[in-house]
Amino acid sequence: MTDITINVEHIARVEGHGNVVMSVRDGRIKELRLEIVESPRFFEVMLQGRPWHEVPHIVARICGICAASHTLASLRAVEDAFKLVPSPQTVLLRKLLLYGEFLQSHLLHVYFLVAPDFFRVDSVIPLASTHPEVVKRALRMKMLANELCAVVGGRHIHPVTPVPGGFTRLNRN
Repeated sequence: MTDITINVEHIARVEGHGNVVMSVRDGRIKELRLEIVESPRFFEVMLQGRPWHEVPHIVARICGICAASHTLASLRAVEDAFKLVPSPQTVLLRKLLLYGEFLQSHLLHVYFLVAPDFFRVDSVIPLASTHPEVVKRALRMKMLANELCAVVGGRHIHPVTPVPGGFTRLNRN
């Protein structure tokens, strides 16, 4: 039996960059790793010396998919530093913003990254021709999740209304 080493670099359809590394010895898998590799973005360094109230707006830019998560984590850090306790209403609204982001992310993953594989097409573009009802449903649900984030967070990507202690305002469109 021969030893085999497989290294698949640049896996598509994962958030970030991914690799698969596998070693087989005597017909048995000895090592199997999924590596999600990201280049460092050095946001920590960008925050040094900045006023505390800028932190949530800066870290929101770490990612366009999980901007609310980064914003909310930074708000918690600032609030902990100042011993601020957000109201129950603020906590619930933040959860609503986070759940809207979860919906956005999961819908993106399922419909735009996974569904093309199930329907045996290369991407969502040909899927729109072969199964338009699937793509239309995805777009409707994505729009609803975006709207939820916009109402609570001020816009659907990179929220601007959550601040330490609460919100600047809620959009009532």
